Amino acid sequence: MAKGKDKKQPTKTLKEKRRDKREKKQTAS
Repeated sequence: MAKGKDKKQPTKTLKEKRRDKREKKQTAS
């Protein structure tokens, strides 16, 4: 895993990140 990415959001997992993207799309729509 990239250290930079981990440093940016250490509390966000890959699954959470994916869910966040989906939620963002729904909110934007």
